[in-house]
Amino acid sequence: MEDVDGDQAPLRLLAREHGCDMSKCEPLVCRGGTLCVFTNYTLHSATDYLRAEGQRFTWGFGLGRADHYWEGFKHYTDKGNHPVFRQFIGTLTAKEREIFRFPPAGDPYYILQTLKALAKQYPGWNVNEYS
Repeated sequence: MEDVDGDQAPLRLLAREHGCDMSKCEPLVCRGGTLCVFTNYTLHSATDYLRAEGQRFTWGFGLGRADHYWEGFKHYTDKGNHPVFRQFIGTLTAKEREIFRFPPAGDPYYILQTLKALAKQYPGWNVNEYS
């Protein structure tokens, strides 16, 4: 939406050729109106805002499948392997998990195979809530 200089917390992006070496990230220093398109699988990170004054505006949105609306940016699909998150999710009810964009109980997503995988990933997951 506006010019972004190196001291205005530019997004850092990592080219696929660098694997997971985040030390090779490049800051997205750009002119206003620049369009940056990437997927959930693009390695990226934030940087610090270093100016004493001012701001940096961005506008973003996510696109996804209508039949898998829960997958995407900042949902359980990108946090599922963090140990604390795994333990926490296992303590919730099916209704409470919807806050984290899990599909509601009764959704066709919950086949036997999926339920077994979720119970394994999230200790304490009550499979009976979904049948």
